[in-house]
Amino acid sequence: MKNDLRNLQYKMLEMIKYIDKLCEENNIEYYLLFGSCLGTVRHKGFIPWDDDLDIGMTYENYLKFIDVC
Repeated sequence: MKNDLRNLQYKMLEMIKYIDKLCEENNIEYYLLFGSCLGTVRHKGFIPWDDDLDIGMTYENYLKFIDVC
């Protein structure tokens, strides 16, 4: 079970790297929220029991993100 969570976190890391690249290339600002932000600062990665990504952006950036996707 612990291994499944770690595999999920590796997949989420791939996802956030893709999102980061997509946003960088299209001048879309986003930020980490909640557990994702806390894990990055406190654990230098994911909170060991966290199983989701929390990202946010302004509505204007969200519309650009949807358009690009």
